[in-house]
Amino acid sequence: MPTLAGAYNNLKNRMMPQKQGTCGLYSFWFATILLSQCKPTARTIPYPRKSTVTAGTGGESMRHYAKNTLRSGQGEVLTCQEMEDIILHFGFQPLTHLGASGREEFIARSLASNSPVMFPYMMGNSGPISAIPANSNPGVDYGSHWSLIYDEVGQDYIYIEPNIPTTPERQLKKVVLDSNSFVDSYKYDRFWKKDTQSNVTPVKNKVLSTMYGFGVTLGAKVYDIGTADRQNLKNVLIAVS
Repeated sequence: MPTLAGAYNNLKNRMMPQKQGTCGLYSFWFATILLSQCKPTARTIPYPRKSTVTAGTGGESMRHYAKNTLRSGQGEVLTCQEMEDIILHFGFQPLTHLGASGREEFIARSLASNSPVMFPYMMGNSGPISAIPANSNPGVDYGSHWSLIYDEVGQDYIYIEPNIPTTPERQLKKVVLDSNSFVDSYKYDRFWKKDTQSNVTPVKNKVLSTMYGFGVTLGAKVYDIGTADRQNLKNVLIAVS
């Protein structure tokens, strides 16, 4: 039976990059792909959205469930409870750690048992951050993000970043954990607009009736991801088995 690292090397070419605000869903999808080799069962691997290659397996997409049951605007996942609900709904088991203390030990135990660990953090343009960059735009240059730890080497974690899943990311454990603690220091604006090229950008925390002065034209696609108090991700870690 391969390790998580071995499974990643075998299966990374099956992993497609995320679209829009679906990093949590794609991180969970990557976890199920790794588990298909490390802990093979009869469970069906779910897929993050209907456009992904595994959609031919049938059934509900993660994004459909998140939008229609959890009231997620784009498929984003902004609380521990939301992620646990998604994992359980698709037949997998979450093991959650909350709080700053004990995170390294939790990750080490989880990886030793071939359970990859999902972690939210504050993502900047060059990776995890634990301070707001100068001269930067919130929601564009930084914001909350999910990735999947599948290995640790010395003082580093090796993880899958959903925008570039076929290229492993390597960061100091301290950098990852500091960013995991910092994740709620900025919370996404409520409304987001989607342009004709499918780019999604924030439109401030304005009510729909006043949006037209912020570049949202009549008939444009607008996502409502909920008020800022929906996001609660600080020090959350979720192992998947």
